[in-house]
Amino acid sequence: MNDSAVILPKGDWSFGDSYIQVVTFVIFWWGLIANSVTFLVFILTPNLRTNRSCVYFATIACSDFLSVLSSVTLWRQWHGFPEYRINLGIVCPYIHFPNFACYWVSHWVLVAMAVERQQSIYNPIAARSLFSAKRSAIICFIIIIIMLGLSVTHYFTFIPQPINYVLTGYSEMFTGYSCGYDLEINTVTSIYNSLGPAIYSVMGPLIPMTPLNVMIIYKMSTSPVSSKAAQSQKRA
Repeated sequence: MNDSAVILPKGDWSFGDSYIQVVTFVIFWWGLIANSVTFLVFILTPNLRTNRSCVYFATIACSDFLSVLSSVTLWRQWHGFPEYRINLGIVCPYIHFPNFACYWVSHWVLVAMAVERQQSIYNPIAARSLFSAKRSAIICFIIIIIMLGLSVTHYFTFIPQPINYVLTGYSEMFTGYSCGYDLEINTVTSIYNSLGPAIYSVMGPLIPMTPLNVMIIYKMSTSPVSSKAAQSQKRA
């Protein structure tokens, strides 16, 4: 425990801080409600539960729900009132870990959807026997397990650090926890945690999705159905 105390202003917010709070509040509830409704519709509609695409969308809804929940908690930890920010530090390892995992799950589920879509267009007969709602659920489960394993290092990277602090207007010293970066982790883990989000959530999904979507667009634009539709539009 530190012997010295950190002096924090109490409730010193600007107009910009208040504006960001309102925007964050709207995004937070919109994300939670929209994803919750999406998943409930999937659960309560029997026909959707047997649809391959709906299985993927339901998985994305669940991961996005948890992602929004953890992201707002992290945001308030860094931008909220100082006393609120300090007290959230104790749970920071449990927030950072699922936050990264949920981001990555959503992106790679989209990759799985692109693969299935491409196969359904280029090999429709084989795709009917190869893909099913049950197999889509298994694919989503495998993606979740893999992403949880890849993001587990973030659980050990961010640790609660006990500090003493004094709020402006108070003479009493408080004891709290700040969410800090563990400086004792090795170099390899530090590099992995820095490059991991870029690889698994941006570069990794883009590499397979870009050619898959190009192939899908090309096939759809050159198919006989699309050609007839274009000709009919020209005649009209």
